[in-house]
Amino acid sequence: RLEKTGARITCAGRGALPDAPVSGDFREALSRVMELCCALMTPGGELRVEARIKETASVPLLVVRLIHEAPMALVLNESDVFRPYFKIKDYCAGLSLLIARQMLRRRHGDIIFQKQRDDRGLFSIFIQLPVQRPSS
Repeated sequence: RLEKTGARITCAGRGALPDAPVSGDFREALSRVMELCCALMTPGGELRVEARIKETASVPLLVVRLIHEAPMALVLNESDVFRPYFKIKDYCAGLSLLIARQMLRRRHGDIIFQKQRDDRGLFSIFIQLPVQRPSS
């Protein structure tokens, strides 16, 4: 969908990600964030997707960052993104991101949005992964 509007998409990471079981909740949340990124960038722009596994003391985390740059300034406040019935341009998020955030929090994850510049924003999505038990 983004490519049809002239947007560029790049993926980055440090090597290949290992096989990591993620829930449908994570995929659904990622899909909802991607829809909002489409609305924020249209027409044109660039979306950079970065993914990695972050090892922590307790459990590993899957971290996905979506960095979007629009061809013009975003009329957007950080506090509005997770507000019910948030609307940007012709896109109405409804409860989309609020529900996505709740789904991830039930799975010990979260979504965070940061406006980095007037034309650039960053969504960080993370979720705990099951601890891999060593094989015998």
